[in-house]
Amino acid sequence: MAKITPDMSDDAVRAALDELDMNDQNALREAMLEASPKQVFLVAMPHGLSKQPDIADKLKGIEGSVLWVVEGEGGGKFGMIFEGGELKVQEGDLEARATVTLSIDTWKEMSSGATNPQMAFMQGKMQVAGDMSFLIQLQGVMPQM
Repeated sequence: MAKITPDMSDDAVRAALDELDMNDQNALREAMLEASPKQVFLVAMPHGLSKQPDIADKLKGIEGSVLWVVEGEGGGKFGMIFEGGELKVQEGDLEARATVTLSIDTWKEMSSGATNPQMAFMQGKMQVAGDMSFLIQLQGVMPQM
């Protein structure tokens, strides 16, 4: 199984993802362990959703946006916009229904499965501003969020 690393091109990331069963969360987590937040948000997430029509169906009726602020070296700001049953992603600031702020270290803990979003929030490692119920709605579709 190919591991996605920060130095890989977007096409190489997509090719590595194409080798995986998108429903196997453990395999995805293992492959994405070293991926940067930028690769996850801007490449892996849209590509993965395009390969999972059942998740795309679940996105219908979800309207709004989330801004992820990953602080520290290798982090950044990433917007997820849910509209008309589709997910669009962008890098940079976004006026969002909810903003999630966490460190790159917490991001890595969540990516590896060492912690989940609920634990990170309860431990104060992740801050949420805005519409918390919107994030809870998204977790039903995208459990890793």
